[in-house]
Amino acid sequence: MRVTILSLIISCFCIAANCQISKRDSIERAVNEYVRTVNQAADVFLDRQRPAAERLKAIAPYPFIYEARQAEQFKRLALSAEEPPDLRAMALSKIYHFVENDERLLGQAIQWLGDPQTPKPLRAETLRLIGNVSFSSLSGILEIYPKMLEDPELEYRAFAASKLLINGDARTQQLLIRGLENPDAALFEPALAIELLALSPKKEFYPAAYKVLLESSDEAARLAALQTLGPYRPAQEKLIAISQSPNEKEAFRESALMALYSGDRDNIIQYVTPLLRERAAPARLQALGIQMSIDVRKSMAYRRSKAAQKADEYDRLMLSISEGKGLGQAAELRSIAEKYLLLVKPDF
Repeated sequence: MRVTILSLIISCFCIAANCQISKRDSIERAVNEYVRTVNQAADVFLDRQRPAAERLKAIAPYPFIYEARQAEQFKRLALSAEEPPDLRAMALSKIYHFVENDERLLGQAIQWLGDPQTPKPLRAETLRLIGNVSFSSLSGILEIYPKMLEDPELEYRAFAASKLLINGDARTQQLLIRGLENPDAALFEPALAIELLALSPKKEFYPAAYKVLLESSDEAARLAALQTLGPYRPAQEKLIAISQSPNEKEAFRESALMALYSGDRDNIIQYVTPLLRERAAPARLQALGIQMSIDVRKSMAYRRSKAAQKADEYDRLMLSISEGKGLGQAAELRSIAEKYLLLVKPDF
């Protein structure tokens, strides 16, 4: 019997090992077959005797090509002014991983990006190429970006501004700030300008964004300003007022509360508590506030503090809501209040 059992065990191990080998071989065969399929599609795409639509259709399903030999042909096609722009763009889209070490093609792509006269499909693909791939040779600020701030196409102006602002370009920041203060000189609509300015390492735009919040009738611009002003102390009282005002739209109240959380999270309880006592406050806004309080109070730093040694008024409010008492009757509020009690574990 022992011999029989041992034989069965050995057989099982052998079967398992063979299965693993078989699975690995199967995967390898599938990969090789896929690569062959891509190579065949690439050959069809490169065949200039075929109609352009057929060439595009052949290669479109595959995100990139594999063979270096074909990559060189794709590069030549992308660079060829004799090929239609959509074919050149398609060729470029399949060789991102080959471009980094090709100074000629990379230099030409930068020129295409900066030139509004570049055929639209090719320029659009170049924008994706430079926007999605991190090249060491593209680090910092390209010379074309300042020129692109005057581009007639919004997409390209915004791309250039984002790159300049991320790199801390003071001139671009001041251009956009002046645009907020003087719409006639603006490169972008106020909401987009504020979103772009938020990318700057130095937040010198806060006063201008705060002025937009206080004075503008443009809701999109006011909302964008709200979403960036959390760390700006002069705006704190206004943020509190907006978050707690029944007359403000829900999106504005939520954005104001999130701004307070980003700028003063340690005091979030005092901003959330009035919302939980407000009869007309939206349940979504209240639930958002409770989740913020969970994030603050479930931390070990809070759990070990003296404040956590005994349940406070806010803990008791959570208990009341979890039991369906008071103003918090919505099921989602009861659920998140229960979550608070479970994670924060107040000592009643």
